[in-house]
Amino acid sequence: MEDKEECSDTDTVPIPVLDVERKTLPMFCPWYDIIVGVAKIEVLRFEEISPAYKACRKCQDFINEGKSFLGGGMSA
Repeated sequence: MEDKEECSDTDTVPIPVLDVERKTLPMFCPWYDIIVGVAKIEVLRFEEISPAYKACRKCQDFINEGKSFLGGGMSA
């Protein structure tokens, strides 16, 4: 019987990733329409991208106040 090390039917060959672009997108607060940061993503070339959204500090505080008012969290 052959050893597993000697009996390799396949080899791993690294394949370079083609047509991948790194993008830096502004992140907008959806309520105040201001830039609150940036998101760094990798996309395929010519792939459609959409805006990134994140609540600003003022909206985040408002959301957190609402959660505490409702008893620690919203339930469906």
